[in-house]
Amino acid sequence: MENIVAEDLKKANLIMHNYAFYNAAGRFHSNSKVYRFTNEQLNEYEHFFVGRENMLSVIGSGDQIFNAILEGVKNVEAFDISRFPKYFLYLKKASIQALTREEFIDFFYKKQKNPSSIIITENIYNNLYFDKIRQYLNGEFLEFWDYMFSNYEWNSICEHFFFPESRIISYYNNGFLKNAITVNKFLQGSNYKNLQARIKDTRLKTHTGDILKLIDTFEQESDLVYLSNIHDCISLSSYFEMQEKLKLSPHGILLIYFFSSIDEKFKEKGYKVKTLSNGDYLMFYNKQELIKKRT
Repeated sequence: MENIVAEDLKKANLIMHNYAFYNAAGRFHSNSKVYRFTNEQLNEYEHFFVGRENMLSVIGSGDQIFNAILEGVKNVEAFDISRFPKYFLYLKKASIQALTREEFIDFFYKKQKNPSSIIITENIYNNLYFDKIRQYLNGEFLEFWDYMFSNYEWNSICEHFFFPESRIISYYNNGFLKNAITVNKFLQGSNYKNLQARIKDTRLKTHTGDILKLIDTFEQESDLVYLSNIHDCISLSSYFEMQEKLKLSPHGILLIYFFSSIDEKFKEKGYKVKTLSNGDYLMFYNKQELIKKRT
């Protein structure tokens, strides 16, 4: 385990000091940066999370995972091709446990001080926040973030370690905090405290690697599978072959996300479409409905 963390920190240092290192292999790879917050319309499909217990999900920003836990999910297996999202997922989890709603928003979503960017709050406050957060981290996750906060300011981590996603920046700068709360139900009112109560009893297991290679290693049968836009990163034949191997329960549902346009081949495979208010699309595959149609 120590060797894995040491190697991950070595790669993190390269990203912090050398943008070309990250960019050399394309957008998504083993050293990809991290999504700090969602760039999807989670609030328009969160109802699919209700009544689910076991979730398999790409990690990404992790926001969809915390919203699913709020809705009752108890067991989560999460994966990402990059080595870094698992660390960020546990940082967010620990932050939810350690910080008040206001502190969490201040730490992750930041205060807007510049109209062309999202700027972090003063570093002294972030150090105080991390002193609280680290009490809920352990093992490799404590080791990783202790090193990062000992060697870098949170400002710098946000600038270099996370995706410079223009879509996200534009979206959140246009009514930044209002939109952040709108798309994340767990940030709304008393929901944050409800999540705090539920998250401590949630089983969370993470995997790192390509889903095409991980598919046989996932442990649980899931009634909620969330794959975001993974279909954009692999061939359709590989995607549908992988889909057949998923441990999706008979009553389970599989959700995928499309930015701006959809691929009609998914409809042919039994996916239904939900058009979202921003022009994106959610497609969902209900295993039970397809079984009924075939019989």
